[in-house]
Formats: sequence, structure tokens, C-alpha cells
Amino acid sequence: MQKLKSRWVVTHKNRYGDVLWTNTIHNSLAADGEMAYLSTIYRGTSLDNFYIRLFNDTPTRDYILGNLTGEPSANGYAAQLIERSDVGWPVLDKSIPITETGTAQEGGINTIKLADLASSVNDFYTYSTIEIIGGTGVGQLLEITDYDGTTKQATLDKDWAVIPDNTSVYVVYADYYILSKVVVFGAAVGGWGPVTYAVLSDEATGITGKLLAYFPLTTTRTLVDGDTLDFSGMIKFR
Repeated sequence: MQKLKSRWVVTHKNRYGDVLWTNTIHNSLAADGEMAYLSTIYRGTSLDNFYIRLFNDTPTRDYILGNLTGEPSANGYAAQLIERSDVGWPVLDKSIPITETGTAQEGGINTIKLADLASSVNDFYTYSTIEIIGGTGVGQLLEITDYDGTTKQATLDKDWAVIPDNTSVYVVYADYYILSKVVVFGAAVGGWGPVTYAVLSDEATGITGKLLAYFPLTTTRTLVDGDTLDFSGMIKFR
């Protein structure tokens, strides 16, 4: 089955550009977002643009914008536009899918250590699919949820039925992806926050639009004068 996977890199910087905190987070679709996706694909009723908005709240799948509270309203805060164009989403990688084949170094209950020559780029593997095509554990197909480019260890979405070893030949199936521009929230004067969640909406203000997706900041952020909160999104399809 083809799936959409989304991840956002969020970085909190001070006025001097020093990184105070950064994390990679994964979004969840709201019910409104699921309905909008289906309507766009099968009815052609596309949305106009996307806006990232910040809240001090804990949304769930069935939330709508009217349920959310704690959005900043002053001191430089404004929802940030990611338009539906090659300006908002400038990178569309059409050079893949490619596959990478290698022989594993070892396996664990829900891990596999890839070949010594595997890529050191973490994002190449994360949320890709790995299949054992030879040796111990042949025939298994799992999803990579995390990858350490230094140790070459991939963590899977579930346990192996048969743990691979150094005889296991694998294939990693890469993904098409589209990468957003970096959007920047800036704080002025007294700053604003705390912020616990970012959401994706089709409206910049108010509660009449759709809550499309939501993602936790994992660590609550409060911005003081001159601080910025930067977002960049990658959507993968496989």
C-alpha cells in the first residue's frame, strides 16, 4: 500500500542565531485533514494554501480549529504561509525511487545493522521500507522508523519474525519526497508562549478553516524578544 509520511524539523534560535533546541517531529492527520485529502484526490476540490499555526494545547484526531486554545496573538506572532506552489514546496525529488542493496552486519529484535558502506544520511532511510531478499530472515518486509548514520543501525516499526544476521541480504526502497521552504516565526517586544503544538490549517486566523494535521514540539517552547522558531517539512510517498 502507498503511504504518505511527514516529518518536520523545528529549531528554536535566540536573537544571535544560537540554536537553543531542535527536534524532528512527525505529524498526525486530523479527521478534517483526512477528509480534505480524500476530497482533493477523488473530487478535485483542492485547498488553497497551508498555514502553520502554534498553540498551547494538546489536539487529538477529532479536534477542529474551534477546539484549540492558547494561540499567541501579539509580539510578532503570525501564522506562517506555505503556499501550494514551487515557492512553498521548492524541492520535488523525482530521481527516486531507487533501491540500495547490501548484506547486513547483524540484527536485533527490531533492528538491523546495515552494510558498512550504507549512507550516513539519516533522512535517506527513515520511513523507508527494508526487505530481506536473501539469507536469514528472507521474505520479511518492515518499515524503518529511525536510522543512526554513524552506527549504521536501523530501527524497525515492529519485531522481526526471524532476526537477520550477517548472511542477510537486504534491499532498502527509497521514496519520492517533496520538501517545503523554511518558515520562520519571530518574537518581538515581550515575546510569546508557551507553545506545545504546531498545526497545519488552511486558514491563517480564526476557526472557520480546517485543522489538517498537528504535531507536538516534544519540549514546550517560550520565545523571548528576538527568538525565532523555524519549521521545514518533508512529505514522503511510497
